[in-house]
Amino acid sequence: MPAYSSSQIATLRGYIAGAQAALANGDTQNALNYVNLYYNSQTDIRGYATDALQVVNNVGLFGTTANQEVTNAIGISEYGAVQPRLQVDLAAADFQIIQANPNAVPTANQIADYHANVFANDGIPLTAWGGAAGAALG
Repeated sequence: MPAYSSSQIATLRGYIAGAQAALANGDTQNALNYVNLYYNSQTDIRGYATDALQVVNNVGLFGTTANQEVTNAIGISEYGAVQPRLQVDLAAADFQIIQANPNAVPTANQIADYHANVFANDGIPLTAWGGAAGAALG
């Protein structure tokens, strides 16, 4: 499993702190900009970062499908209200796993686990996560 350097960890920590602070101040656009920076800085070390960027930016088949699944599960107006918090919470959970690994890329099972936890905390059924079926199969 690839590991992050201490400078990469410091950079990721800064992006997560920035996203959380912006969200707390009601600046959802800046929060999402930090989430973009968080994943964009990892695309050379892990494929999941590219997938996450598609979801955050609602582009590509993967990203639009993922966003549509959540929209279908909770409705467009509810998703509009929860989307920035959901994306910041998922990025923060991702970073917590990186730190716990220690400083290594999360496994597919760890990604599935934190999606389940964050979705539950945000009142979103796990079936709305595109990886739910694969995670259920192990």
